[in-house]
Amino acid sequence: MPSPLYLELTVEDLIRAKAFYGAFGWEFVDYGPAYASIRYRGEELGGLAQGVPRPTGGPLVVLFS
Repeated sequence: MPSPLYLELTVEDLIRAKAFYGAFGWEFVDYGPAYASIRYRGEELGGLAQGVPRPTGGPLVVLFS
């Protein structure tokens, strides 16, 4: 199964999100107070961005190439 090349997650609380995802072995590099890159096993996987909550109920779109 293919793995994601880059993953961007928008979270309400960056500190809590880093604590949660850190339990899975993810490491983070802070780029300011509202963004951190995600690293896993020495590779950059994506980023965490602090943002405002969105209403739920929209579609989920997954693209494979």
